[in-house]
Amino acid sequence: MACATSVLRCLAFSLNFITCMFGILVAGSCIYSLIVSNGSDIITVPSVSGLTLSIILAFSAGLGCFIVSQNTTRLMWTYLTLMILLMVAQIVAIFFASIDFRTLAYKVVSNAWDAQIVDPSAMASYEIQFECCGKFGPTDYRNFGQDMPISCYTNGNSTDANDYFTTGCLEKITSLFAIGEDLEKISNWLLIGLEGASSLVFGIYAVSQTNLERRKNYY
Repeated sequence: MACATSVLRCLAFSLNFITCMFGILVAGSCIYSLIVSNGSDIITVPSVSGLTLSIILAFSAGLGCFIVSQNTTRLMWTYLTLMILLMVAQIVAIFFASIDFRTLAYKVVSNAWDAQIVDPSAMASYEIQFECCGKFGPTDYRNFGQDMPISCYTNGNSTDANDYFTTGCLEKITSLFAIGEDLEKISNWLLIGLEGASSLVFGIYAVSQTNLERRKNYY
């Protein structure tokens, strides 16, 4: 029995430590998203909520490690309740405050294209980085009576009139942002899985410790 309790204690500590580290990583990614969001509500609101939950999670998981080391039953049950509430809040955030990457991609490209009409270099950074041309394709420039910029050509070389990017930036960036959306969902559910596993092990350990204390009081 003592051996099983020691294993549960070690497992509870390890899972809480891993959850704490993962929470710190998620908080870091949310901070990075806020830095590059340029004030966009589409990404700012979910990033702030994600940052808040991640900080609370990291703090709670760190607190869980401390509680395990102290071996206090009453604190264990309080912590377990907090973790369950936090896990529910995380699930709610996934469904109601997640980043709409496709809408974000459309907003980013549309704003750049609207600026392109005034500033001919507005789309250049996106076209070079993502190897695309125009909003929907190279014909966008012809439709607006503009020459196709050098940024639309492979390696920035316009000597070959046929060597240019044929995919529009909206399609290219949307597909890449969709990958980011999938990665965000995977990381969120992985975090919830860690919280669930940690709560389960912590709950079993708390029950084990409670029963052990009752037996000590009985004898």
